[in-house]
Amino acid sequence: MEGDRVSYHDWHRNSDGGGSLGLTYQDLLNVKLAPRPAPLVDVWLAVATVQRPRSNPLFAPRRRRLCGQVGQAALPLADLVNADGDGPDYLAPATGDLDEGIHAILSTPDSVVRSQLADLFARRPAPPWVRQLADGDREARTTLVKALRRTYRDVIQADHQRVRETFDRDSAWRADLMVSHGIAAVLGSIPNTRWTGSAFTRPEGDGDRGHFELDGGGVTLLPSATWTGNLLLERNVDGTWLLIYAALDPAASPQADDPLVALLGRTRAAVLRLLTHPHHTTAIARELGISPATASTHAAVLRAAGLVTSHRYRSAVLHSCTILGRHLAGQSR
Repeated sequence: MEGDRVSYHDWHRNSDGGGSLGLTYQDLLNVKLAPRPAPLVDVWLAVATVQRPRSNPLFAPRRRRLCGQVGQAALPLADLVNADGDGPDYLAPATGDLDEGIHAILSTPDSVVRSQLADLFARRPAPPWVRQLADGDREARTTLVKALRRTYRDVIQADHQRVRETFDRDSAWRADLMVSHGIAAVLGSIPNTRWTGSAFTRPEGDGDRGHFELDGGGVTLLPSATWTGNLLLERNVDGTWLLIYAALDPAASPQADDPLVALLGRTRAAVLRLLTHPHHTTAIARELGISPATASTHAAVLRAAGLVTSHRYRSAVLHSCTILGRHLAGQSR
């Protein structure tokens, strides 16, 4: 580490505790949305999610569901990805097809495989089968491929409609948001992170633990229906960057008799209704039994959609519904 800058891997490994990720002007001009889910990325992040001791309450139902889906077949994968979603990049190609992704993994040069596995296990001993994988052992490769296929079957294939709908809803919402409010609103509404206008930081973290800045090569936003943690960064084979985040599921628990819940999800609908009367972030959290960070995230999403306004008052931030928000909440003037 030199000065206040860190390498990509340092930022990636420390992203759960602080640091910032900056986008250049050229990056902002080249932000695009992924056209389809990446099944292998979702497989790895499902394995990471079930290892997380705590999650944003917004995604608690997702983690509970995944804990019931990720089984014994995923044990070899748990050796290679941790609870922060950190693992060798070559194992999670952002392809739209499982077989294409597995082919890309098996075609990775041995030097890249050894380097990335050595980096992952720099501070702890690697399991025997992983050492064999680094040496190109055929049996170890077979173990890896079997674990990927079985976990894909248990998590992605068995729940294909939910995974696809979650991806499609998040992507469609952000596309509309980009047209109506611009790229800043899109970046500012990504959960579990805070967009400052030029960089991402942890909502409750500080930016003093290092800063990594992208290089203007282009950014693709990829929502994941199996992830619950912080923003992840991956380098694509074409040199562009992939920003992976937990997809918002606006219909996670729809109720037929409550269209607002069907539209926004139970917790976010409750936040909107609460804000028909102004509340501070901590008051939202207290009233709804969620963390202040989660309350802030919900308010940010509603603000980006034009349903809520936020103003700093002394040492706190005061949120309240806009006219449109009041109409949706059934409290029209």
